[in-house]
Amino acid sequence: MSQAVKYRELHLKIAENVTVIVDVASKADIKAALADLEDFGAVPRPKPVDKVGAQTEDFVPVTTEEDSPDARLEVRAGLEQGSLKKKNILAYKDGIPQLLRPSSFPSVSDAALTLIFSVEAGLKKPSVSFDDFKALYDAQNIKSGSPLSMLLNNLKNANYIDKGQYSHDRTIRLTAKGEKKATEVLHGVSK
Repeated sequence: MSQAVKYRELHLKIAENVTVIVDVASKADIKAALADLEDFGAVPRPKPVDKVGAQTEDFVPVTTEEDSPDARLEVRAGLEQGSLKKKNILAYKDGIPQLLRPSSFPSVSDAALTLIFSVEAGLKKPSVSFDDFKALYDAQNIKSGSPLSMLLNNLKNANYIDKGQYSHDRTIRLTAKGEKKATEVLHGVSK
């Protein structure tokens, strides 16, 4: 049984330091975006291929300049490339996200949401276990007057983390509302 493909974003590098991000939901959206950009002479149109995986001479696959956790997080959050390190907000060391200035976040909840988002977006992990997140959270030196389980319960009740997963096996995963809030927080602290 084949798994359905879900489309979300199309990232096209059209020039040095210029990447266009297009919201897509289907192959038709991708074709329309490519055709639209071709009208501007920005994207070469691929020719049909006769073998699976074969590339034509005048089509070069679009890749990001840097596929680091920082870059993935910044792209997904819609931030300027390099802004998280430059403003000492968040960085990754040995594949582990670190809040560089936890006190710059408006609340403990905002810092926790950002940390969860940094795991999901930067490390490409769809969820994180409670124990792994607790170790990560404790290493951040976030000053909180309540235990982590209470904080996560509040985030669950506010519908920022997936209630089903957290209640079932204590796995932490952001909801769409939680991801939106985390990106808003990142935009706020990166100003």
